[in-house]
Amino acid sequence: MDINKIIENLEYNKDGKFQKDTILEARKNKEEVTNRLLEELEKINNNISFYADSPDYILQLYALYLLAEFREKRAFPVIIKILSNKNQEEVSDLFGDLITEDLKNILASTYNGDLESIYNLIANKNIDEYIRGAAFNSLKILQKENIISQEKVLEIIYKLLDNELKKDNSIVITDIVDYIAENKIYDQIKLVKKLYKENRVETMVRGDYDDFIDEIYGDEVLYDYDEMIDDTIERFSRWACFNKNEDENNDFDFDEFLSKTKKIIKEDTKENTIKKIGRNEPCYCGSGKKYKNCCMNKKEVQVVTPADKYIEKSLKDYPKQNLQKYYEKENIEIDEKLYKVLKHKAIPLWVDRNYNEETRRNIKNMNEALELIKAKCEKENIHTVEDYDNKIAIHYGLMDIVEKYFDILDKADSRLEDSIADKKEQFLSELNNIIDIGYKNKKMKKGKK
Repeated sequence: MDINKIIENLEYNKDGKFQKDTILEARKNKEEVTNRLLEELEKINNNISFYADSPDYILQLYALYLLAEFREKRAFPVIIKILSNKNQEEVSDLFGDLITEDLKNILASTYNGDLESIYNLIANKNIDEYIRGAAFNSLKILQKENIISQEKVLEIIYKLLDNELKKDNSIVITDIVDYIAENKIYDQIKLVKKLYKENRVETMVRGDYDDFIDEIYGDEVLYDYDEMIDDTIERFSRWACFNKNEDENNDFDFDEFLSKTKKIIKEDTKENTIKKIGRNEPCYCGSGKKYKNCCMNKKEVQVVTPADKYIEKSLKDYPKQNLQKYYEKENIEIDEKLYKVLKHKAIPLWVDRNYNEETRRNIKNMNEALELIKAKCEKENIHTVEDYDNKIAIHYGLMDIVEKYFDILDKADSRLEDSIADKKEQFLSELNNIIDIGYKNKKMKKGKK
């Protein structure tokens, strides 16, 4: 297959067929194909509007994957020029899902040592935020490949946050938080806390601050996509724009899905009876003792609810073992109590909820946490919100505790003995005895009566 035929086959996606045979031929003619693809990218850069308006034109995608696979450094400045085009809508039309999928990998695979170009791409607020995010994430891959150091990446982060990104709320800020969590950069936790307080982190993308703490102190590795492009066929052939093989069954079986869903719901609803805790089971208070040797003879009775297994699953990521390396035992005791109450629990909608029981537990744990907070603050002579957050807080700052706890109370069942407003008032009053949080001037949310 000659070069012109290779380029012709890669230009348009008319029949939805991935050009695997053409890719194999391109590999055999690497040098000639590389030169032609570079020429084609220059043509695209000089007339981006034309190519962006051609829905079936796909050569730019084949070109980027192949040049990345070939580790062609000459492609890097051309790609940067295209991505920096002033008409970002056309750039988005030209590259589509590539921007959020493999652009970071392509930038890293073609990187020619011009770190300033990557920096400028990240810093330019006129460029699509997801292109900027891909540019930042390419740094992770370059670090993984030992092409640049972690120190250099941190230097770039500090420079960005002190200058171009000082007031930026783009996805790049969230990517920076990801980087700090992935690389376990503990001395930057205060920076992340500040970014969360300024509402600059996309919580829908990476979760709340307590999720960040779980991740940075946790053992689970969540990221394995940071790698160079080594195989165009493996990477690009899975795109939805290509038809699957005829022998592949791609039909979605709704009846099978519905049957499985019903089975799950049925299994869950089998547990919809409230049971007393077994006398030889661990006591619900967390003492570590058996129930019969602890709270069994007390008036309050712990019940087991259908939601319990989901609650337990939601709390399993608490990184107690690693926290012990960095925080005092008393701080962790406080934090763990708060975590049981304030951590978001992922509970399916079909699960029967005993909100009275869940709220009772939350109030119990929060009151116990409050006593621990009071004792710790008295011991450490802490009387301000700032001191608490700096010296005691782990997952939750003091005002986060108040806000999240009040949200829980607002959702409580109306059959609770006392009014929600009274419980809020009592909690704030006891807290304010040690730390001045100005609760008298704080507007109380309207609770259920």
